[in-house]
Amino acid sequence: MKPLDGKILLYSNSPQTQSGYGRQANQLVTRMKKAGADVAVACNYGQEGEIGEYKTPHGSITLYPKSFSGYSTDMLPVHFKHFNLNSDKPSMLMTLYDTWVLHENKNIDEFQVHSWTPVDHSTVPAGVRAWVQKDNVSPIAMSPDGQRQINALGLDVPYIPHTIELNTYKPGQKIDGVTGRQWLGVKPNNFVFGMVAANKANAGLVHRKALSENFQAFGQHIKTHPNSILYLHMETSAQMGGFDVMRLLQVSGIPPENVVFPDQVRLRYGFTDVEMAAIYEAFDCLLAPSYGEGFQVPLIEAQAVGVPVIASNYTAPKDLVSEDSILIDGQPFWDEKQASFYQVPNVGLTIQAMSKIAEERKISEASLKFAKQFDADLVFEEKWLPYLQENLK
Repeated sequence: MKPLDGKILLYSNSPQTQSGYGRQANQLVTRMKKAGADVAVACNYGQEGEIGEYKTPHGSITLYPKSFSGYSTDMLPVHFKHFNLNSDKPSMLMTLYDTWVLHENKNIDEFQVHSWTPVDHSTVPAGVRAWVQKDNVSPIAMSPDGQRQINALGLDVPYIPHTIELNTYKPGQKIDGVTGRQWLGVKPNNFVFGMVAANKANAGLVHRKALSENFQAFGQHIKTHPNSILYLHMETSAQMGGFDVMRLLQVSGIPPENVVFPDQVRLRYGFTDVEMAAIYEAFDCLLAPSYGEGFQVPLIEAQAVGVPVIASNYTAPKDLVSEDSILIDGQPFWDEKQASFYQVPNVGLTIQAMSKIAEERKISEASLKFAKQFDADLVFEEKWLPYLQENLK
């Protein structure tokens, strides 16, 4: 297929950051640059105060800084016009972020926008629905469930998943020169449940990562499986608008000796993908039931090193795990702000799943095989490149 000949501006987190959006932006813009496109990122996080650049093996990418509005949408049309100044090349404006925030600036409506769209509720939240139905918007689903939900609105949208670097996320990686289990300091007879989740909550009340429900389940699980360990890859304080993790652990009946955390300063600085692969491999199971997900990359990262998963039978996760992982049903929960439903994972079913998976302790060959379809190079060649060739006009 011929090289990309044109200019692409992506609105997202800076590709230099270790956030979920930042890592996906990194993978995508690096490959777009390699394919020949002139690429820039309009950053809503991770670049401030000045125009910067992100150096890739294929050339530098311009980083436009975040601005003064909450999600930096006020400068998005300005950045796009500046990026295309004195150019007659085909150009494209893309977004990789929650799409309901894009309503803030009506000036965006003058451009055709290609939005890689997360859908983490059911049905499509009101703000997301209003955005994807705009005449100037071409939505791209990032999960099979999101594709089904947007298609149900009468729109025929493609599905392009989030991805991982399979040459990095593979068994055998080390952190600080040792295996993940050695780094965690767990014993051979410990069964490790790991959670990799941001500790953030809407108004400090609704925690999409279901910390309360998962902690309650683990607190009951250790009554019959006292050798189980819960590793929490998250901020323990409520400083990011989340929960007080230490207090929640205590009231959930989880003793300190059954919990492991990473160093909190190192967590804020960020772990590399190699380090994260080693940490995931320390798990016997990724514990990941939540209220709803647009994708949930940790599911794929864990499976890529052979770790089975407990996740929610809801929104994106239900299509993103191998057949030997376990999906948890739950009860609908109305989200007034988004005018749609979350699903609260059932604690009793989570306890049952934890017991079952602990008794079957094994490397998941099915997970290893399943994760291969999310390889960043494969997805770019098979899905992104044809899409960009067709729409870069």
